[in-house]
Amino acid sequence: MKNSKKLLFTAMSACLLLSACGEKKVPDVPDVPDEGEKKEPVRDKKFVPGNYTYRTWSSSLGDNWNPFSWETNADNSMLGYVSTPFVDMAPLDTKEQTFQWVYDMATEVKDVTADCAGDFAKYHVAYSGNAVPTEQFVYQISLNPNAKWENGDPIKADDYIESAKLLLSPEYKHYRANTYYSGESAVAGGNQYFNSDLEGIYNPVTFPDIASATAENASNTVYIDVWDFWGAKGYTKFGDDTVACPRWVPINDETVYAKPGSTDVQAKESDAFSAKALLENYGAYFSSMTLAQYEINWGYQKTYEETVGIYKVDDYKINYVLQTALDWNYFMTSLTSTWLVKVDEFVARSKVDAKTGLKVADYGNSAANTFSYGPYKLASFEEGKQVVFEQNPAWYGWNKVVEADGKTYYMSETDFLVNGEKQQQYQTTKYVIDVLTQSTAKLMFEKGLLNDYTPTAQEVKDYSMSTQIYKVDETYTMSLFFCTNEEKLAAMDQEGNKNSIALSNHDFREAFSLAIDRAEWVKTTEGYKPAFALMNSLYYYDIYNDPSSQYRKTEQAMKAIVELYGVEYGDGKEFATLKEAYDSITGYNLSKAKTLMKSAYDKLSQDGKLNGTEIVIKVAYKKGALEDDDLAQVKKLNEFLSAAIEGSGFTKITLQAVGNLSDRYGAVGQEGTYAIGYGAWGGAAFYPFRNLDVYMDPESYDLHEGLCWDPTTEKLTLKVKGQDVTMTYQNWSKSLTGGGQFANEDFDTKLDILSALEKQFLGFYYRIPLAGSTSCFLLGYQQKYFTNEYQIMYGFGGARLMKYSFDDAEWADYINEKGTLNYK
Repeated sequence: MKNSKKLLFTAMSACLLLSACGEKKVPDVPDVPDEGEKKEPVRDKKFVPGNYTYRTWSSSLGDNWNPFSWETNADNSMLGYVSTPFVDMAPLDTKEQTFQWVYDMATEVKDVTADCAGDFAKYHVAYSGNAVPTEQFVYQISLNPNAKWENGDPIKADDYIESAKLLLSPEYKHYRANTYYSGESAVAGGNQYFNSDLEGIYNPVTFPDIASATAENASNTVYIDVWDFWGAKGYTKFGDDTVACPRWVPINDETVYAKPGSTDVQAKESDAFSAKALLENYGAYFSSMTLAQYEINWGYQKTYEETVGIYKVDDYKINYVLQTALDWNYFMTSLTSTWLVKVDEFVARSKVDAKTGLKVADYGNSAANTFSYGPYKLASFEEGKQVVFEQNPAWYGWNKVVEADGKTYYMSETDFLVNGEKQQQYQTTKYVIDVLTQSTAKLMFEKGLLNDYTPTAQEVKDYSMSTQIYKVDETYTMSLFFCTNEEKLAAMDQEGNKNSIALSNHDFREAFSLAIDRAEWVKTTEGYKPAFALMNSLYYYDIYNDPSSQYRKTEQAMKAIVELYGVEYGDGKEFATLKEAYDSITGYNLSKAKTLMKSAYDKLSQDGKLNGTEIVIKVAYKKGALEDDDLAQVKKLNEFLSAAIEGSGFTKITLQAVGNLSDRYGAVGQEGTYAIGYGAWGGAAFYPFRNLDVYMDPESYDLHEGLCWDPTTEKLTLKVKGQDVTMTYQNWSKSLTGGGQFANEDFDTKLDILSALEKQFLGFYYRIPLAGSTSCFLLGYQQKYFTNEYQIMYGFGGARLMKYSFDDAEWADYINEKGTLNYK
């Protein structure tokens, strides 16, 4: 998930990405510093009718909150207002910091695997083969019978099924389908259906079910799933372990595959095979249906109903069949969002894109094509200016409607207990988000016209004693990412850059990284913490069973980074232990940076690639307008690089930040119109094994480094459980999730692989980590969080449990009386 500066509406799926950064102490009633008498209403009762508007700001707004194709958190935050997840996580006891799963669009989620044995064959689930599966493959989701769209249309099982068809449809190839056709929560048959437009006929069943003669004479290539049929996952080409056995093999292919490292004798013992031999040896057991029958009954190109394991049980129950087994807690985590769209509107707004030949839907980018089933609905949207969300009267959760002063007020109480009692939820009646400059936002906040403010690094010290300042660590690692394609870089040098070709040199990129004093750089943005790896301390590999299972603290993760930066430890070394060596790393080594800069200059000069000695590179820095912190960040980078090029041959280096860019990621990673981009990846805090996909799997993500390398062809050999295994980087990343080769291995094995991949990718220096981000902001006196003790599972209670001490009328009177408010 790509980073935006601030999340305004936090569902559980977003809260999972955060971690505490200290304790907050805020009085129950806002203690507004003032020399005169304070006149503050005290909210000691629930359901006090009134208007409660939350006014916030941003430097830019999301522009694509289509549930099937959104990309940035700015987009996803818009979805948070107008949608409701199946389930969420909420506080149970804030004093004890315990949490609970709570139901929203679902009313129950239960494991029904034992009752659904027929689903295994129908949807081609890969499992152990036990007559009664002991693992959790099939979950039944009971739907909220009161859920409606904002126009009052009921939401039933058919809405979810038809939405799933659209999400996975090969006619669209939706960006967000990737979490449903691949990964640990992939639906059985999702990949087959998503790719059913591929040439050829694919057979994902346990046995080929096609006669020899039919296959021999077929005009189309027929593929067999040899992983399923022969258990060949992890096999390699006999005699060449660098060629992994693919899952889908043409039925007449004569390539022999066996277990890695097999000799002639071992190959026989380990059941070496070729697809051709399978057909010849087992053809007698195959049915004799014609090719036409095969295409209808067993072919890869089948209908959704025949292929995908999300199906209707009754009007308010659906079953979700997983491709691979998944623990209940992790499945619940996957349900903290839904795949729901208003199908009739989505279809009506779809058309074929002339450029790609795929269908696209004009859905989720304006007030006219946004359809809410959440507590709020989109009231107005002015691109680049303002968005307003107001209460959605059709939301099922309003359980108290009050008529007062000639107005109707919608209020809600939780159906679960927090701290032993039910709580009012979603007290906010309206959200207003304005696009503002930093200086304007500050003035408005101090006058009580905004409910929050994000101070600059220079300002934070002024608020250090404030009761209203919050600092929360996030999973996002802010980074610089590069385009190293020489042809693209040469073109950029004709458009304002100078010698951007330097980025094609590995030594230059490594020197670039080592030149940055991250401890100094983070001072330009309050709350940022130095980063020299892809994932920070918020990533957990087994949190539901072991809350202390931080990836970054594992021996494997620490060793990878220690080796990357060449820090030695042990007897006679500067550091006695791995932990001491890891703790010493700063990512900064100016002397080595200078040496590498000289090496880069000499090599580039020798190859005749430089045009002068000065480097000027435009950096795709931000979607919105550049702010003070952004300019300070780039100024520091220029200072660091200027120090590193001393004596190298380069005489000057200048990075120029560019803002107001609609897609800086694509501009660097796919189009090559910028040589450097600035941004972040984050998310999946509780399943770090998925995170390498964003760097290595172009089938699932548009790689920010897409013009640096091809992870689908470049290979890596790693030792796994004592054996050398060679695969492409893409396949290594995929091997850790879903039905991947090592997805069900023990944690030590998976951590070995994950850490090795992290080290290898960092060593390319296609991306340079700079800092772990935080959400650092001031909250106004009009409202307060439910709890000020941060918990990674539920944050501060989020928008659901936020409380108000003033309604809008009272707040207006208060700020008119006080003038400028003191938040220091």
